[in-house]
Amino acid sequence: MDKLKELVLSLPLDPGVYIMKDGKGNIIYIGKAKYLKKRVSSYFNKKTNADPKVLKMVTKVQDIDYIVTNNELEALILESNLIKVHKPLYNILLKDDKGFKFIKISFPPYSRISVVYKKTDDQSIYIGPYSSSLPAQEAVEVASKVFKIPSCSKVLSDIRRYNRPCLNYYINLCNAPCCHNISVEEYQRDIDNVVKYLKSGMKSTIRELKIKMKNLSNELKFEDAAKIRDQIRALEKINSSQNVTICGNKPNFDALGIESDNNNICATLLIFRDFKLIDKKQYLFNKEENLSEVRKTIIVQYYKNNLEKPPVIYLDDYPEDFELIKDFIFKDMSITIPKKGASSKIIEMAKNNSKEKLAQKIRLENKNIININKLQELLLLDKLPKRIEAYDISNFGSQTMVGGMILFENGRPKKSGYRKFKIKDTYVQDDYKCMQEIINRRILKYKNPDQSDNSFNKLPDLIFIDGGYSHVVVVKEIFKKYNIDIPIYGMVKNINHKTDMLIDYENNKIDIKKDSDIFLLITRIQEEVHRFTITYSRKSHNKSLIKSQLYDIPVVGKSRWKILMNEFKTIENIRSASLEELKNAKGIPANVAKSIFDYFALSKNKI
Repeated sequence: MDKLKELVLSLPLDPGVYIMKDGKGNIIYIGKAKYLKKRVSSYFNKKTNADPKVLKMVTKVQDIDYIVTNNELEALILESNLIKVHKPLYNILLKDDKGFKFIKISFPPYSRISVVYKKTDDQSIYIGPYSSSLPAQEAVEVASKVFKIPSCSKVLSDIRRYNRPCLNYYINLCNAPCCHNISVEEYQRDIDNVVKYLKSGMKSTIRELKIKMKNLSNELKFEDAAKIRDQIRALEKINSSQNVTICGNKPNFDALGIESDNNNICATLLIFRDFKLIDKKQYLFNKEENLSEVRKTIIVQYYKNNLEKPPVIYLDDYPEDFELIKDFIFKDMSITIPKKGASSKIIEMAKNNSKEKLAQKIRLENKNIININKLQELLLLDKLPKRIEAYDISNFGSQTMVGGMILFENGRPKKSGYRKFKIKDTYVQDDYKCMQEIINRRILKYKNPDQSDNSFNKLPDLIFIDGGYSHVVVVKEIFKKYNIDIPIYGMVKNINHKTDMLIDYENNKIDIKKDSDIFLLITRIQEEVHRFTITYSRKSHNKSLIKSQLYDIPVVGKSRWKILMNEFKTIENIRSASLEELKNAKGIPANVAKSIFDYFALSKNKI
C-alpha cells in the first residue's frame, strides 16, 4: 500500500488513462480521468469510497500504469479501445454474443441465401452488416417466401438426384428448381430480384417490379407478368402485416430504458427502423454497478463501432460524462430524453421490458431455489446444496484421457466455474483411477489457493459423479484422506441415458420420479457434465492425432510443428503440399521440407 500511495503521489495532473494490475501483472481495471492524480487517489480514500465493488477491487491492486493524453476526449477513446482489447475483470462489459451478421448470396449457378457471421473471399455477394441475426433472418425469410427460393439443403446443381419436389412446392413456397421445374436462367433472375429487394428495400422493389410487370404485359408475355404480379402482391401483403407503427414522426431511432431491483440492473435497447420495431437487445448487470455508468458503458461499447447508427436516440436519463460522450459518439446523431408524447411512451416500453426481464430472472431464481430445496429434502442433506459440482471422465483408449468438472450455483450452471483436467498420473485406461486423480487435484487446489483462479477456493455442498457405486467409493476415499466430508452421489442412467437413480457411499439407492423437477435438474447436470467432458476429449484426441503424426517425422519438433500448422492450417494440407510449397514456408529449411515431403509421399505409396 505504501508503494501504491507513493506511485499515486507521483501521477501528473493531466488527462489520461490509468491501468490497474494485480500481483501477477494482470490488468483488472482500466479507467479514464480528467486529472489522473485526483482520480486515482480517490480510490484509496476510505472516506469518499464506499462502493463495495471498488473496495474489493482496491484490495487486489498491486501496480498502476498510466498513459497521458492531450485531452479528456482522447482519454475516453483510448479507455474504450483498451477495455475492448484487455476485457478487465472489474470493468463493465456488454455480454452480447450476437455480433454483426451478413446475408450471403452464394456464387451462381443456383445461388443460395443464408445468414453468416463474416465475409470470406469466395466470390459471393454479401449484404450488411446487420446488428443482429433477427433483422437479417427476417429479410431472408421474406425474400425466400416472396421469390420462392428453396430453403432446404438439397444440392440444386445435381438435378438428377431428385424425382419429385417437396411439400414447399405444393404449398406455393418454392419453385422446385431441384426437379428442373424452372430453368437456371429463371432461377438466377429470381435471385437477382432477391438481391435488389435486400439492397433497396420493400418499397423500391415493389416499384421496380411494377415497371417490369407493365413492360412484360406490353410485350404480351402474360405468364411472366403474372409471376411478377404474384411477387408484388406477396410483398404488399407482408408489408401491410409488418407495418405496425408506433406513433411519432421519426422513422429510424433507438430507445434505451434501464430498470433495477435489489440484485440486478437490466438495460433494454429497442431498435426501430421504418417505424417498425425490428430488434431488441437486453443486458444484465449486478446491482453493485452504477446506473449512470451502465448507460455510459452501453452507449460507448455498443455505438462506437456500430455501422447502423440511427439519427435519433432516446434515453431515459443522462449517462456519466454525457457531454464528452456526445462529442465522441453522437456527432451526427440527436440525443433526446423525452418527458411526454409518443417518444416518452417508447421509453416507457423499453423500461417495461427491462422490468419484465428482471421479474423473469427472479421467477427463474425462485424456481431454482425451490428445486434445490426439494433436492435437499430428497437426499436428507444437512445443508442446502447451493453449490453443486459434477464430474465425468472421457477417453479414447489410453492415448487421450481427460476429466471435466461443471458447477451449478443456486440450481443454474455457472460456466466460469467449469474446469478441464488432462489426466497426468494414470497411464492406462482406468476410469476409477482417473476420477481419483482429478478429485485429488481439485482438493489440492482448494488447500493451496491460486489468486488468479478462485473457482476452487470454495468446496461444494454436494458432488455428483457420472457413474455408479464404485465411482462413489473411490471418490469418497480421496475426501476421507483429507478429512473432508461432502455428500457424494453417483448418477445412474437408465436405458435412455437419463439419470433416474442416485446412489450414495452406503449403497443406498434413491429413485427419481421422471415427471419431477428434480429429474429435470439432475438430467440437466448429467447431460451438461457429459457434453462438457466429451467435447474436451474430442478436441484433445484430434490435437494428439495431428501432433503425433507430425512428430513421427524426425526433423519436426515443437517449434516446426507450430510453423507448419500456422502456414498450412491442417494436417491434410501439409500432406498434399508440394515440395516447393513446403520450402516456401517461412522457418522451414529446404532439407527439412524434403524430409517432410518424402515422409508423406512414402505413406501415400503404402496406402
